[in-house]
Amino acid sequence: MLKKITELFLFFILLIIGVFLAYNKLPIYYHNKGVEFYEQGAYDNAIAELNKAIRINPNLALVHYNLANVYLSKGLEANAIEEYKKVIQIEPENIKAYSRLIQIFINKEMYKEALGWVKRAGTLKLPGKDIDELAKQAAFGFATECLNNGIDNFLKGDKNNAYVLIAEAIKASPGFSYSYYVLATFYYIDNNLDKAEQVLQQVISQDPQYWPSYELLGDIYFKKEDFQKAIGLYKTAIQLNPEDPGLYNNLGLAYMEIEQYQESAIYMQKAFVLDSNNPNILYSLASVNRDSGKIEQAAVIYKKLISLIPDYLNVHNDLGDIYKQQGRNQEALNEYSREIEYCKRKLSNNGNDASLLNSLAYAYAGTGEYSKAEELIKKSIKLMPNYRQAYLTLAHIQELSGNLNEAVNTLNHAKSLAKEHILIDKIIEDLKKNINSSRK
Repeated sequence: MLKKITELFLFFILLIIGVFLAYNKLPIYYHNKGVEFYEQGAYDNAIAELNKAIRINPNLALVHYNLANVYLSKGLEANAIEEYKKVIQIEPENIKAYSRLIQIFINKEMYKEALGWVKRAGTLKLPGKDIDELAKQAAFGFATECLNNGIDNFLKGDKNNAYVLIAEAIKASPGFSYSYYVLATFYYIDNNLDKAEQVLQQVISQDPQYWPSYELLGDIYFKKEDFQKAIGLYKTAIQLNPEDPGLYNNLGLAYMEIEQYQESAIYMQKAFVLDSNNPNILYSLASVNRDSGKIEQAAVIYKKLISLIPDYLNVHNDLGDIYKQQGRNQEALNEYSREIEYCKRKLSNNGNDASLLNSLAYAYAGTGEYSKAEELIKKSIKLMPNYRQAYLTLAHIQELSGNLNEAVNTLNHAKSLAKEHILIDKIIEDLKKNINSSRK
């Protein structure tokens, strides 16, 4: 009897040992076979062997980790994600699983999810340069995503949501200068120039080499008609980015505003050399030639612009003025008529565009239809009471129709809207001479 009890006891001991060995050694056996198949590129066989190991013991983090690697190599990202999550559940501080999981979400452009796992890893204070680098990638990706969505929302008119998205981008990646630049651009478009300037000064402070900040800040001062400051900022931007034709064009326009035509022409010509078919540059170069008295050269460039873009705003008015100055009256009338046709066509879609109304009024004045011209320019002024160019056009209409005193009064009002008014002063001086001459 004792012998049978002893044999039975030994049987149970051997059974327990067998189960223990099966529970521990068999999973290792299947795991090793699975890794061997994985290294041979036999992914399906590897998955089968690793799953055998898991069925015996589902709490082996290494098996789940290598199974996730196989799934990832096979392109089964969803399966890989689940396996890496199981690794972390079993071993909460498994840095390799965190790294692989975060990298998958980054590759899938699921940056918010990636940042969530970065944050979770951060709470555990896991060491490692890999996590730090992935965190930067995820933050940058999320910031870029917010920026793109913010720009789309702004363009669609959902400005409140656009500003919220840009704020999220800045929070996610505070060192990303482009986020601040976009925010400043939004403020600039919304005519909130002081806020735009404040943001750009912050960008320049943290990233002095980021040249777009100087360009946009120059645009702000240009809009404020502080042309000397604009000139300084454009020059700084050019030092940092000497191959951008737009910067030379902007600098030339700023010099043109203060009637330094020689300097203006130098920079306009540099812009033209860099981009000879850019319509904005062509228009600027033609205009500086016209204002400096080189009307024949201006006419050639205006014609080139028209050959590229037949309906570039105001180009027919400018060319019409040159023809009129040259005594080519019928050709001048043809140009004014083309401007009228273009503006009327554009205004049929939006009748409240102040710049189109201004150009149309100028064209009607060129054809001698002064009443129609004055009606249109007054509508433009009503839409934009501080639109200085509209007052210059009104004064031009008043001058052509013989109302010289009214023209002087209008120009004086235009002066109140401008910091630099050398050109306006010259026009007023010429008008007063004409008034005095008519009295004699």
